[in-house]
Amino acid sequence: MNVYFHTFGCKANQYDTERVRQAFDASGATVVDDPAFADLAVINSCTVTNESEVKLRRLVRHVANSGHAQTIVMGCAAALDSGAIAALPSVRAVVANAEPDTVLRAAGFAGSVEVACCAPTCGCPLPRSPQDPGRLRRALHLLRDDTRARQQSLATRG
Repeated sequence: MNVYFHTFGCKANQYDTERVRQAFDASGATVVDDPAFADLAVINSCTVTNESEVKLRRLVRHVANSGHAQTIVMGCAAALDSGAIAALPSVRAVVANAEPDTVLRAAGFAGSVEVACCAPTCGCPLPRSPQDPGRLRRALHLLRDDTRARQQSLATRG
């Protein structure tokens, strides 16, 4: 399966997309740079501005018109979707989070993919790397914690 990825938004979204990309790669999917060559497009959405939601809808329509790919929308906008995203052309699934296993299941992959954690107790999906002295892992852990706090704040406002 050829999979195209696109990310709207912050570094947290970029990190989440990379986690999902690794899971698809581990499942045997091929990442492509053009949605016209994709069987599936995975779009990580953002709700920070109205413009980002407009861009999301525009990209979903572009994917539908440029080939035969179905689309999975994940992330912030997906979590708040009342059905408008799901009604867009070629949308296969709207996933309210960016958990790799959930997105894989939405794409039709059975089972789950284990991605090695960088530290035995943290639970993050970042692979251990001898080239990384730990700064990147610490930065990503802080980013992950900040993202969770923002998501909880948004949930309590809504």
